[in-house]
Amino acid sequence: LVVWVRMQWNDPRLRWDPAEFGNLTKAYFWVQDGIGGGEVSEVWTPDIYLWNQEESMDKTLADAYAAASPNGDVYWSRPGLIKATCKFRGLGSFPFDRLGCELEFGSWAYSGLYIRPVKMGDGFSIGGSETAGQSFAEFSLVDVFVHEYVYPPFPAAPEEDWPVLIYEISCQRASKPYVRGHLLLSVMLNFCGFATLWIPPHVGERMGLAITTLLASVASELTVSEQLPNAEEVNWFVIFSLISMLFQVAIVFQSTVVIYFYYFTGSSLKPVYIKWMEDRWQTYRKGKKSPDETEIGRSTQHNNDAGNGSISDTNHTVRAGTKTKTNSNDSTNDDNKDNNKNTENDDKSIRIENVHVDHHHCDFEGSLRHLRLDAEGFKDEQAKINNLRWQRISRRVDDLSRLLFPTLYIIFLAVIIAEAGNT
Repeated sequence: LVVWVRMQWNDPRLRWDPAEFGNLTKAYFWVQDGIGGGEVSEVWTPDIYLWNQEESMDKTLADAYAAASPNGDVYWSRPGLIKATCKFRGLGSFPFDRLGCELEFGSWAYSGLYIRPVKMGDGFSIGGSETAGQSFAEFSLVDVFVHEYVYPPFPAAPEEDWPVLIYEISCQRASKPYVRGHLLLSVMLNFCGFATLWIPPHVGERMGLAITTLLASVASELTVSEQLPNAEEVNWFVIFSLISMLFQVAIVFQSTVVIYFYYFTGSSLKPVYIKWMEDRWQTYRKGKKSPDETEIGRSTQHNNDAGNGSISDTNHTVRAGTKTKTNSNDSTNDDNKDNNKNTENDDKSIRIENVHVDHHHCDFEGSLRHLRLDAEGFKDEQAKINNLRWQRISRRVDDLSRLLFPTLYIIFLAVIIAEAGNT
């Protein structure tokens, strides 16, 4: 803040009679180091400091002469800068805020018993030179208000209070650069994101456009955030950026869902792990039988074992008779053994060969069945029917989103802009 700090006080030690000094009505004394306590300073000056200073006024204000009058009045004016640590007011409406800051001036070493700062006239003045004011600046001075405040005395010195002067300064921020460079850009990027709702799901640029608009909004928001203090308080711009970005995230999510439905061929959206858990549960339910069912199962198994035993005995008898008959004809078949031996070996080789060839042929056919797709990329007719059903759902989601997203965003813009106008 560019200021002229002016102070006036009365020092009885600087009184004189103008008649005794050649009608001298004004005397100038050099003051250095910002206070009268410096080695080069010629007169005493009150130690009035900015209590909430970021940098001492001794360094930010220029050294200057103090003008003394015959009655002992001293007038001291210094140009320079004031750097204060402000407890900002109005920043919640950024970038349409009227920023407020309080400057607290008072004596640091002397209580009100010795130095009591009071307003000189109105306590302030604005302008006064041709170069005063602002042009092409981010902030413009709107109002200044000054009042006196007295801190109560310490218990150790109950008769000494601590008076100060508090200046309340209000500055209006130039909001048009933020409106042009960030707010309108964010609105246009959101509507570009909404345009993806009219792009068919099978076009790859749909997801690319949605992600690009989201990244551009993030970059714009980061640029503005660098100009704001890192604080817990939430301002108007943060709310606007956050909700606008949520709309763009929702567009990316909606495009993902629509594209997934468009290419989906399953019968249901149930995840694989849910199906696996259901199968395991059904297996567990089937394996857990009641005692009555277990007894019935044992009786049935016993009867089956008995029947199988009878059949085995009968077969044994039949095989025995067949063996007897074969033994009686051994002499007849001995002559044919040598003739049939080579033929059997040839047949066996052929059969083994055929088995290997057939087995290899079956594996090849099975692998082809897994790879066999029709002209539209479906394995079977059921997958095609399922895909047509999911494509209808994706079209319905798009139709609903084309109406829902822009409408909600326009309502949000109306509410947030009305709130900015009220502040």
